[in-house]
Amino acid sequence: MRIPPNLREMFPFPVETIKQLAHIVGQPQLVSALKEAAEKVGIKEPFGPGGVQQILQQAGRWVDAVAEGFALRSGSQSGIAGVNATGEMFSHRWSNMPTSPVNSQAWLELMACYSDSNASHAGLKSLILKLTGAEEVLILSNTTAALHGLAAANRDAIWVVPRVDCIKIPRFGITGPSSIRDTLEFAGVEVREVGSNQECNREDIQFAVAPCASASSTSAIGQTTIGQSSTTLIATSPNSLVEDFRESHIKNLTDIATQSGALLVRLLFNAHLQKISRLTISTSVVSEQWTSANDILLVPCDGFLGGTEACLVLVQKKLPFWQALQRIVQVAGLEASSQQQAFLLRSLRMCETADQWEKTLLGQCLTNNVENLKSRADRLAIQLSGTSKIERAVVVSKPCRIGTGVWMNEKLESSVLQLFPRSSSVGSLRSYLESTERPIWANAYADHIELVLRTMDPDEDRYVAQRLSDEPTDSDARTDSES
Repeated sequence: MRIPPNLREMFPFPVETIKQLAHIVGQPQLVSALKEAAEKVGIKEPFGPGGVQQILQQAGRWVDAVAEGFALRSGSQSGIAGVNATGEMFSHRWSNMPTSPVNSQAWLELMACYSDSNASHAGLKSLILKLTGAEEVLILSNTTAALHGLAAANRDAIWVVPRVDCIKIPRFGITGPSSIRDTLEFAGVEVREVGSNQECNREDIQFAVAPCASASSTSAIGQTTIGQSSTTLIATSPNSLVEDFRESHIKNLTDIATQSGALLVRLLFNAHLQKISRLTISTSVVSEQWTSANDILLVPCDGFLGGTEACLVLVQKKLPFWQALQRIVQVAGLEASSQQQAFLLRSLRMCETADQWEKTLLGQCLTNNVENLKSRADRLAIQLSGTSKIERAVVVSKPCRIGTGVWMNEKLESSVLQLFPRSSSVGSLRSYLESTERPIWANAYADHIELVLRTMDPDEDRYVAQRLSDEPTDSDARTDSES
């Protein structure tokens, strides 16, 4: 770890001063000071100017080692950050979607200082409307809150939900999130499930919608009532279906909603603001998803957008219950906090162009080509094969899923490093990788451990190699980006 300046002052000698002395080490009057520093780190034999760098490095290691134990005693080991070598980017296992150091610093500044929430909200709203083609937007704290608020505001409607769309709503760090049906019923609406868990035919949807549509299609004087259907359809582009069937399923829902005048709520877990040519898995460009004025688009911000946990509720016209929804959001406190919105503004600015997004940590993971990953894996295999812990390291390429839950069927080709332990069991090797202040999370199989390089930052390769080398040291295990 790197020692804060005030903590360094607690130690017996000034490390920063020693570093400064290195630049003027040729001055004879400083030799005695350097010798004294050398003795404190256990170097007693004579040395010349060429050995000064060794002394300074060991002095820094000594201070870091002392402070490491001091710091670890003061805090819990839960919630620590580590190296993700699982290949999964979207999972309840992770507490958040990683962001760049620049954005992390901005979050700290927002939490530590005053900021103008009105300006942040206005700037964020303007940017969202520009990028999505919506007329109005509400920015809610998470996807569950958005769906609950919609149902509570539109409680008179019957919500028709295909069983293939009755999925659990993914949230980072939440192991048991609510399902769509549970969330709707908790808001007090009637839910009708149609179809099976594997498929939903057009006839199934039409049969469920027809009674509701016929009851609300004409007013008391026989005129058609536009935008006030008593039916709301849910669509999530479910990953339980193969891609071709997903497209036909969505088309069936949109066609029926248009014909019946029903509201269509589309939950876009794979939403993006730009078409990414280098991305080989499907995404939905939000501005292209509108099918009628009765559409409501729910866009989770912690998916492909790579932002904080929040959810956008987008419409192209103010529906009859929009005012009621705004009131529920305000009274129930469902809106994203001012810190979330200010942070989201910075994140979404990175999505204004495809090139900008590809430079983010998430963008790099999702678009990195296999050739680059294989080159890194080959170098690691050479370093690790034949060490005291690893008998052999094998590089393979295979498709790896990018997450759990709704992401289960989304896979990207990746280069994978298979590590076969020399004398210990796979479980022992896995425990060794995870039992440090900076754990390495990998996939364990019967006879080997797999490191998926797609979710590893290139700077982390060195740390992994040093962790598995014969004689790793705490100070040497720091990456170039940390030092």
